Amino acid sequence: MSLELELLRERLPESLRMRLPSDDGLGSWLEALGPDLADVLRELSPSAMEASLGELVQLGGEALPVLLRLEEHAPDKQQRKLVRRCLHRLRSHGVDVGAPWRGERRSVLAPLGEAAEQGALTPPDPLGRRAIFLLVPVQRGTRIYELLLSDVEGVLHLERVETRRRDARSFLRRLREEHQARLLRVEGPSLRALVLQTLESVSGSTAPDVDPKLLAQLLAGKRTETPGEQVRAKLLDAARCLAQGQAEAILRGRVERGVLPAWPLTGEAVQETVRQLAQLERSQLVLSGVQKRERVQEVLSRAGADPG
Repeated sequence: MSLELELLRERLPESLRMRLPSDDGLGSWLEALGPDLADVLRELSPSAMEASLGELVQLGGEALPVLLRLEEHAPDKQQRKLVRRCLHRLRSHGVDVGAPWRGERRSVLAPLGEAAEQGALTPPDPLGRRAIFLLVPVQRGTRIYELLLSDVEGVLHLERVETRRRDARSFLRRLREEHQARLLRVEGPSLRALVLQTLESVSGSTAPDVDPKLLAQLLAGKRTETPGEQVRAKLLDAARCLAQGQAEAILRGRVERGVLPAWPLTGEAVQETVRQLAQLERSQLVLSGVQKRERVQEVLSRAGADPG
């Protein structure tokens, strides 16, 4: 769990991050945040959420406010059942958890007009490319758009899949589990704004096989601020208090920890290095962790020594 929390720390709003202790233990976070810890845990992947709830139960009555808030705002039946199971365990240990929360809940079979678009994106890789997924409710299911977006080259890949809503929810859940804390959940209008802003910055560039009609269909929906614009608006006051040296130190630390990639590099030499690293990742050779790191370091060393 400590690794999950460490990765999650960087994605939290500044107002929460400033209250966190230096260590990444769930007990320390509970002591610092109290019931607000529930808002943090909702950002975890399902597997990490289950593990964290198991740890919370071990803390006894101190965890009750967090569990109650999680129960009230659980986004789906699966998470609600998981939280209630933990409340039952506390009750069996003599903790008074009160009556089950019976507030109004939206059915998972809500009318189409009430269904909301859902989106997710990965952080940019060293070449400035990121995967984007947009789930749009339609009359008899969900339309999933999958994009590969480059900060330098525009839209490199775009496809659309029609599926049942249940399958779409399962797809999004698997994505969160696979990418863990490195998958950012974003509202649909904000994702469209990001795609449009990127296209404007590269003069509308797209790969030859990207269907312009499909891209126009994707961009035809509602738009709002990009994820970056939303974050800047939230952190503006805190950022004004930072000296330039402090800001540079924060950025440098995040790059060194791998939380924030360096700005995309271009050129054939860089692309060849990325290709070699991808081959190592997909290799079927059985290597130890040390051997894998050594081979990666060899590729990076050769690239760093290449004067081209």
